[in-house]
Amino acid sequence: MPWLDLGEIARPSRGYNSLPIPGTSQATLSARLSDDLRETVREVDFRHLPFVPLFKTAEEFAAELSNKTVPGVLHLAWVSHDDGTYQGQMAVYVKPRGAFGRAYMAFIMPFRYLIVYPALERQLAMNWRTVVHPGVPPVWWTP
Repeated sequence: MPWLDLGEIARPSRGYNSLPIPGTSQATLSARLSDDLRETVREVDFRHLPFVPLFKTAEEFAAELSNKTVPGVLHLAWVSHDDGTYQGQMAVYVKPRGAFGRAYMAFIMPFRYLIVYPALERQLAMNWRTVVHPGVPPVWWTP
């Protein structure tokens, strides 16, 4: 939404100015990570996405974004079950910046739940089948 200048993303790890997380003086969660976790995302590049990677392990990945409406974190995890299947879990944490941020998040909620999150889950399932564990479907994926 360029007319409202909401799409201007603050990328602290790339030298852009950024807004502080509401209630703190910090602009990024990366300062709270241990050095060994912070080093895990050197090769991750989200050129066309508004996220800045935070950390990556074999089972987890987290990335953050910061814009004029919210700071947010996307967390993805694979949880293994005793029967050899895996469950993909996704969490999105946001903290609206004031009344406008709350209204904006309420406005885009249907779009996020009906379009964005299902598309992301399909992409994760495809990546799981072809790269991570070929032949072992995550439990939430159905062919």
